[in-house]
Amino acid sequence: MTIAELLEHRIIVCCGSGGVGKTSVSAALALRAAGRSTKVVVATIDPARRLATAMGIETLRNEPRRVKLEGANLWAMMLDSKSTFDALISRYATPETRDEILANRFYQAISSRIAGTENYMAMEKLYELDGRKEFGTIVLDTPPTRHALDFLDSPARMQNMLQGSILKWLVKPYFEAGRISLGFLRRGTDRLVSFLDHVFGLQFLHDLSDFFRAFNSMYDGFRERSGKVQQLLLSHDVAFVAVAAPTEISLAEAAAFQSTLEGRGMNFAGFILNRVHGLEAFTQPQRKRLDDWRRSHPDHPAAGVLSNYADYQDLAEAEGRLIDRWIDRGRVLTVLPVLEEDIHDMHGLRRLAECMDAASGGRKRGRRGGTERKKEYS
Repeated sequence: MTIAELLEHRIIVCCGSGGVGKTSVSAALALRAAGRSTKVVVATIDPARRLATAMGIETLRNEPRRVKLEGANLWAMMLDSKSTFDALISRYATPETRDEILANRFYQAISSRIAGTENYMAMEKLYELDGRKEFGTIVLDTPPTRHALDFLDSPARMQNMLQGSILKWLVKPYFEAGRISLGFLRRGTDRLVSFLDHVFGLQFLHDLSDFFRAFNSMYDGFRERSGKVQQLLLSHDVAFVAVAAPTEISLAEAAAFQSTLEGRGMNFAGFILNRVHGLEAFTQPQRKRLDDWRRSHPDHPAAGVLSNYADYQDLAEAEGRLIDRWIDRGRVLTVLPVLEEDIHDMHGLRRLAECMDAASGGRKRGRRGGTERKKEYS
């Protein structure tokens, strides 16, 4: 598959471990798509707010905003997990229950700070944008996580937290009655309650009890919506892209992501390799002549330059070996180079988008080595 073929999909989900440049790649893909007649939105959770700066928007919010760019119908938004969660509560709750939940301290914690909430709310926002039928192309930059698979597993984890939490089990006899008896709990769980009280405050179990009691009537609606989100992700309209840097950890993660996606029947489009050092390789005779000359002219002004160039070449070759070890070159959509400057404006995004056209995925090769490694990693 090529980048042009990738952009024919209505929804593009960019995944990858943190620090590989997903935000920049997602924005560049959206910029490429916006060069056509369709209306395009790129959605991201980006703690550094680099996307807003690069697109010339002072602030991004939880609703799409138009990017002032001549000849491109491009919109951008910054995903806000708490605002998205609040909107879901408002959708499924009665006005009284909604106000009770939104004011609950336990809810305020899980809606903005609990690990995995951002991934789940990114899926919810994707489903919402798809349902609005407003955009011809949606590019989703998934939240920064240690593992790309966290995004796929977030619905199940959220459901487990909301229904099967050990804390809910702990207070179940009491939240159903609308009250809690700390005295009874302390008969067998004094240490646990003391710990919870110490960390969260004396009202923690009361807040927990009130939250699950209020949320109980809404769980079916959340579960049904979660199922629809999963159906959307299985659609052929959705293309998943693994963004990876040329490091062992990143490439191994990308390979595992491909294997998991394909195992779940999802549409894996390919890899985008970012920040790759690229040089044409020396032939063995050329490298020998270079090394011989450097040894015989150690004080020559050019020796230092040639030494740096040789080190750069070694780095490029090492990255190439890592790429060949972990992934199938035939599944690489494009290879993006290391740029001289970080992307902080529209000029940088345009340059990255242009690199997508100029770059090649590289030679095709067999999958045997990569497949063996993926099994080992997963």
